[in-house]
Amino acid sequence: MAFKLKDVCTVFNIVLSIYAVVLSFAGQLGLAAWVIFIAWFMDGLDGLIARWTRTGNEFGVHFDNQADLFIYTVAPAFYAFAVYRDAHYLLGIAICFAVITVGCIRLSRFNVKPLIYPGFWIGYPRSALGVHIIFLLNSKLFAVHQPYVAAAVMLLVLTALNLSYIPYRNHKRKFTRFEWGVCIFCWVVWPISYFFGYFWDTALFGSTVYALLPFTPLHARYREPIRRYIEEWRAATR
Repeated sequence: MAFKLKDVCTVFNIVLSIYAVVLSFAGQLGLAAWVIFIAWFMDGLDGLIARWTRTGNEFGVHFDNQADLFIYTVAPAFYAFAVYRDAHYLLGIAICFAVITVGCIRLSRFNVKPLIYPGFWIGYPRSALGVHIIFLLNSKLFAVHQPYVAAAVMLLVLTALNLSYIPYRNHKRKFTRFEWGVCIFCWVVWPISYFFGYFWDTALFGSTVYALLPFTPLHARYREPIRRYIEEWRAATR
């Protein structure tokens, strides 16, 4: 099977993820965070190239999904360990172990029978968890107050939500006007916050809001049809 341009892009993201791990263990945490962020930002590029060049295929879908395990799970997990290893070694081990183990379970569950509902990810997405780790551990909030234990509890809860059946909105279905408004606001404010030194904190705020959205009335209308879909999925996988 010949590699195509889209697959080369996926390989590049894997290289970035591995480089981020190397940087983390070398103590270059600031640079490692940016490398992971760039890999996250570029993750959609292979899909875009596949559509532009009309080279999309099943191999590319599976290859991209496997690569995401490095981008959103392995690299952020080892980054978290590198942050924690001097102050709270065992907490760092716990976060690293939980994130990678749960990420592997989620991917394996998907490979057995995809759990997909139009416009939603089921369970807190690996991508959201991966960047949440980076946003939190690079925020001024974390740097100033150093809430190692509280941050670890938050990350472990979000990791557990990876395997939940809670629906999280994704970008693969038409947004409502409100959703478009929120997206535009975030993408305008986020770059501006960089110049004031609050880039990671602004990103952390947005990521936290996203994690809490399914528990608000905004998602109420989606809950019943998704619940029925999940029940059918669970019955089919017993």
